[in-house]
Amino acid sequence: RLVSGKVQVWSHWPCVEAQFQQDLHCGGAYMKLLNWDRSRPLNEFDNEAPYVLMFGPDRCGGTNKVHFIVRYQNPVSKEWEEKHSAKAVAPPVDRQTHLYSLVVRTDNTFEVFVDLKSVATGSLLEDMSPSINPSAEIDDPTDSKPEDWIDNPKMPDPSATKPEDWDEDEPPQIDSAMPEGWREDIPAQIPDPAATIPEAWDEEEDGEWEPPQIPNPACGVGCGPYKPKKIPNPNFKGKWEAPQVDNPDYKGEWIPRQIANPHYFTEDNPVSKFDSINAIGFELWTMQASLLFDNILIADSWEKAQKFAESTWKIRSEIEDSLKPKRKSKTTLERLTDMASENLLWVVFAVVALVAVCWFSCRSPEPEMPAKKPSPKPSPARTEKVAPSASSGADATTEGIRKRENTKETGGLGMDIDE
Repeated sequence: RLVSGKVQVWSHWPCVEAQFQQDLHCGGAYMKLLNWDRSRPLNEFDNEAPYVLMFGPDRCGGTNKVHFIVRYQNPVSKEWEEKHSAKAVAPPVDRQTHLYSLVVRTDNTFEVFVDLKSVATGSLLEDMSPSINPSAEIDDPTDSKPEDWIDNPKMPDPSATKPEDWDEDEPPQIDSAMPEGWREDIPAQIPDPAATIPEAWDEEEDGEWEPPQIPNPACGVGCGPYKPKKIPNPNFKGKWEAPQVDNPDYKGEWIPRQIANPHYFTEDNPVSKFDSINAIGFELWTMQASLLFDNILIADSWEKAQKFAESTWKIRSEIEDSLKPKRKSKTTLERLTDMASENLLWVVFAVVALVAVCWFSCRSPEPEMPAKKPSPKPSPARTEKVAPSASSGADATTEGIRKRENTKETGGLGMDIDE
């Protein structure tokens, strides 16, 4: 709670709506809660501005999560360090408006909500990286591994020798040999001897007639110039290496000497050390345009935040859901395709069984059927004409709520927060 710009009981619920009106492929949108120097103009806010905590979605390359980062100062070294939540949560990547909420409680626990649904919980004392409380001991920066330290548990067998028949010059692949019976002295295609010149063929207009080419019946295995293929070399062994044996001089993995951490401290209630919050800002870096924010709230009550969300984001979300195109029911073929993808083994078995049945059915001789008696001629059938029917549809158009573009920039949005 904020009183006269100071934190009495630090228990805040920052909430913000974010909508990527284009598919999110590479972009970040962080909301920063600031302890802003009121003597500085708000337009001086940039990505280097100090903050209390940072919260928001980020997706690009290997990063795909909702950030929760606390900026914490070591009371001994006086250095500031970013502490990241170890509870990774992937943000939605559709074009709907989503509500991101963060709860930081006085018992040093936190909880992340997306669309009012809890997606991650944790503790400031146990689930931040690096830990808020540093290790009591650290590696001695002056210590180094001795030159004669052996940290490889295996070594080449000194008694092993390369076999005499081991040829390291053999290539991994060789050319295939020409199959027996291959005829290189005759062509693979010959003119069709049964072909005759068409009667309508006019050599003055159509040119000299040439019979079509057919496979040479004298080619049993193959004809024409043989082109070898690359095949694995059965004699390839590669470079010879001695087999590995246990290293008698192995000493284990070297670990630097541990010394007392000169910047060590313990803090059982880190949330009490958070700075007061008097402004917020957005740090934007995105490859997609049309990023929209709305309905920013920082409250000291989750119930208050929920009521605000019900009267803002909830209504917007229901409208967006109603504007979605209605999903058509799947056809029989689509349902069968889904069943096939889920039960591939049974589909293979059914296809094999069907092929076998068809094969045996085609091979079985047709039974002799008794002669049929002539049947009386049928009476003429009556036909009825059916009038065609027509259907009509209507297209519905909808109007968007509003659009605003923010692209490829680091921008600032500040606002004072008073109770």
